Amino acid sequence: MVNTLLTGAPGDAGSAGDGKFEGAPSHSIIVTRPTLFEHGILPVLTAMPNATQLCEIVQRFDSESVKTMGISAWQKIAKEMIKMDTGFAQLVFDMFLDCTTSEVVGDVTEVNIVEFAVYLLLLANSKEEIGIGGSPRTLRADIAYPQLSTPTECALSPRSQPKSPRTVLASGGKLAEMERRQIAFLHKHGRELLLICAGAATATRISAKQFDALSVILMAPHPHSAEPPSSIAPFWRSGGQDSVAISDVLAWMTDSLPLMEGPLASPGGRISPPHSWLHDSTQQHGMQIDRNNAAVIANLCKATVIRSATDLAGRGREAAEETVRLSVRVQCCSDCYIYITAPVARVAICGCHHCTVFVAGAALVTVDHCERLQVTVGCKRLRVASCVDSTLQILTNRQPVVIGDNHDLLLAPFNALFCDCLSFWLQLNIDRTKNRWAEPLSVSRTTSSVVLSGGAVPGQSLMPPSDFFCVTIPSATPQSASLVASQANPCPLPPAYATALQSKHRQVLDLRKGIAETETMLPNTEPALQRAIQAKFKEWLVASGNMRQVSDLVHMEHSYPHSIHHDTILVPSDVPRPGA
Repeated sequence: MVNTLLTGAPGDAGSAGDGKFEGAPSHSIIVTRPTLFEHGILPVLTAMPNATQLCEIVQRFDSESVKTMGISAWQKIAKEMIKMDTGFAQLVFDMFLDCTTSEVVGDVTEVNIVEFAVYLLLLANSKEEIGIGGSPRTLRADIAYPQLSTPTECALSPRSQPKSPRTVLASGGKLAEMERRQIAFLHKHGRELLLICAGAATATRISAKQFDALSVILMAPHPHSAEPPSSIAPFWRSGGQDSVAISDVLAWMTDSLPLMEGPLASPGGRISPPHSWLHDSTQQHGMQIDRNNAAVIANLCKATVIRSATDLAGRGREAAEETVRLSVRVQCCSDCYIYITAPVARVAICGCHHCTVFVAGAALVTVDHCERLQVTVGCKRLRVASCVDSTLQILTNRQPVVIGDNHDLLLAPFNALFCDCLSFWLQLNIDRTKNRWAEPLSVSRTTSSVVLSGGAVPGQSLMPPSDFFCVTIPSATPQSASLVASQANPCPLPPAYATALQSKHRQVLDLRKGIAETETMLPNTEPALQRAIQAKFKEWLVASGNMRQVSDLVHMEHSYPHSIHHDTILVPSDVPRPGA
C-alpha cells in the first residue's frame, strides 16, 4: 500500500515545463478513480465533441456564473452541437449522475458542468475500448452440446471465439488491462483534460480549484482517498490557490501515474490482475482494500464468502454509515457463492464464471464480462456489459442498461428472503415499489447512430413465472430459527410470480401433510421413511451442486464462530420458499 505522498513545499518543483519534481517517487502517488471507467462507459456517436468544443460548453456556463447544468440545458446542447438523440442524451446525463452521486442520499438533478465535460471526453475516447454493438447469438454450441466445454475440445465452442468473455479474460484482455487503460487515457488526453478544467482551449495556467474537477477520474490513494487531488499536488499541498502552468501540472500527473507494464502471469501461465491490485492494497477490518478504496473479492475458486457491514467497515455507528460510501469489486472468481449483506455505494462484478452473487443493496451495480452467473441485487441502476448465459434477479429503480455482446440473459424479479434489505434500501433511497426489472434498455451503435432498444431484444428474455423461486441468504450474525423461518421477500412481486410462488409453497405443504399422514397410518415405517427422505435430499444436494455450499458454511461455522451460528437455518438455494 502506498501511504507516502510527495514531500516538500510547492516551491520545490523544478523549473517550468521540465517535468521533474524533487521528491517524486517512481511509484504512483495519485491513482485513477475507476467509477466512470467501470460503470459509466456507453456506446457513443462517432462525432462526439472534441476538447475545443467541450471548452466552449464550459465557457458558456462560466460566462453566466453558473457551474451546474440541468437536463434541459444539456439536451439543447446535445441536439445543437452533437446531433444527439434526446433519449440518448437523457441516458448519458443519468449515467453520469448515477456514477457521481451514488454516495449521496436523495435526488440530484444537476451536474457540475466541468466534471460532465470530462466525462464526455472520456466517452468520446472510449468508443473503441469496449465490445459494443453486434448481434447476440441466440444459440450457443456449449449449451446445445454440453460436451464441448473447452476450446481445445472443439473449435465450435464459443469460448474459442474472440468475443467469448472467458477467452478475453484469459488472454489478458479487458479486465486485466482495465487500470492500464485508465492510466493510458490520462497520459494521452491529460492536456485536453486540464484545458477543459481551466475553461479555455487557449489557457496556459490552472488553479487548484479548477484542477479538482478531475476528482471524477483522479484521487489520492487509500487511506487518503477523501482528499481532493490538489491536496497532494506539490503546487498546492500547503493550501495555496495560485494558478500554475498547465505544462507543469501535466508533467507532474504523468510522472505520478506511470504507465503500467503488461499483465503478470503466474507460473502456471494464468493471467493475474494488474500490479496495483496485487501489491497496493491493505487489510481493513479483515477486508482487502485496494488503493482505489474499494473492498476487493478476487481470484477465488470454489469458495463461499459472506461480507457484512462489520466485515466491510468494522463495528460502531460511524462504521455502519461508512459502508454506504464504499465500493466493492468482485473479480475473476469461479464457482463461488458470494453474499454482500450490507448497503454499499457501488458494486462491480467483473470476469466471474459460474458464480452466485447476492448484493443486498447498492446504488449502482455493473456486471461485466461474466459467464453463467446467478445475480440477485437490489439497486438504483444496473448496467450489464458483454455477459453470457446469466440470470439476473433484480430490484432496480431505473431501466437496466445492457451494452456489448450479451446473449442468453434471463431477467427476473428480486428473489431473496432477506428482510434487512428494507433498511438498506431506505438508506440508499431505493424504492422497492418501483421495480423496472422487466424494462431492459439495450444500447448499441450503428455506423451513424446510437440505437436504444426496449422490449423484446434478441439474447434477452424474462423468466417464466413457473421457474421463479426465492432463496434464503446465509447470515453473518446470530439468527433464531423462528426469525429465519419467517423471512419474506422484501420486494413486492408481480401477480403472476407471486401466484406461482404460492403454488410451489402449497405443493411443499401438501408434501409435508402426506408424509405426516403416512407416519400416522404406518407408525412402524417412520425410521425407514426418514432414511429415504434423507438419502434423496443428500442425492439432490450432490446433483444440484449445493452440497459444496453447505460444506463451506459448516466449515465457516467451526472456523469463524461469529460468521455462521448454530441456530442459523441453511436453506439450499433451489428449495422453493414463499414470498411476500
